Amino acid sequence: MNNKKRLTAPLVIVGFALSLSACSFGGDKEPAAQVIVEDTPAPKAAENVTPTPTPTVVPDAQSTTYNSSDKQVSIELPDATWSNKTDDPKMQRFESPEQGKILIVYGDAEDLSTAIMPDNEDLANTILMGEGFQQVEDFEILTYENNYNAGVNVISYLVHYTNPQRSDGRYYTVNRYFKNDNEYYRITADVYKDDPNLLLAIQMSVDSFRILGESGLKAATDVPAAPAEEQAPPAEEQAPPAEPAPAGTDSSSNYTEEQLADTNQTRTIYPDEGASVVITPLEDGTWTDLSGNIYRFTSEQDVYDQNDAYYYYHGEPGNVRFMTPEAE
Repeated sequence: MNNKKRLTAPLVIVGFALSLSACSFGGDKEPAAQVIVEDTPAPKAAENVTPTPTPTVVPDAQSTTYNSSDKQVSIELPDATWSNKTDDPKMQRFESPEQGKILIVYGDAEDLSTAIMPDNEDLANTILMGEGFQQVEDFEILTYENNYNAGVNVISYLVHYTNPQRSDGRYYTVNRYFKNDNEYYRITADVYKDDPNLLLAIQMSVDSFRILGESGLKAATDVPAAPAEEQAPPAEEQAPPAEPAPAGTDSSSNYTEEQLADTNQTRTIYPDEGASVVITPLEDGTWTDLSGNIYRFTSEQDVYDQNDAYYYYHGEPGNVRFMTPEAE
């Protein structure tokens, strides 16, 4: 009897211990937070991708070497900001924002018979005064050369405008003529900044002008003009220099009376201020003056130049260019 009591006590103790253990696993107590370990994927091999280069966009995206569409002439433009605005057999025109303009004009024998050529410095001055400029007050010719090269008369002169407000913002104009008895090329380059580096670049551009097609003037564009005393023809072969027109007279007097009286061949237009201008038509429907400025009619009376300066036209031909109202 005593032995049975002794065995029962240890069993009770063991049962109590198991009950405590069960409470610790399944009671009201929250389970410990679980930590989930994700598998780290194996690194992929880096792809060998060549980056796409970003192109550098050049203004107007054109080469500085320009060949005319008819393959007759070429010119090296100062930089890629210059773009072609007109390209036809008788005229190429280029512009660069805030830098300048370059105009190349071709004339055949018929054009030459009516063109005014600055064959001496006095006549070059007269032509500028005929455009309404006052010598010294508005402009000065810094350099002038008239040479013969390969039988071609080459005229070069540089105009400095001392009053840019009177010259539509131009500070300089570089002029170059190639001519013989049958044809001519005229290059005029306007500079819109008083910048010696820009002036030099535009002068070099004019120097780069080349004639590529068949022309009696071609050889003269391949090499620099020789000094006058080396290449000038004998005196008996030279035409006497044209007598400059007196200041204040019409330098268009070399036109025939028929041309001066025909408004299809010459017209007189008037700015809001300043002297009137005689203009002649080009094949593309625009008009030009002796300095190569371009004009367009927007109506029968309203005319604008390439700088959008306004002129008006009252139907007068070129022979009334310098008529002014009489003083009252």
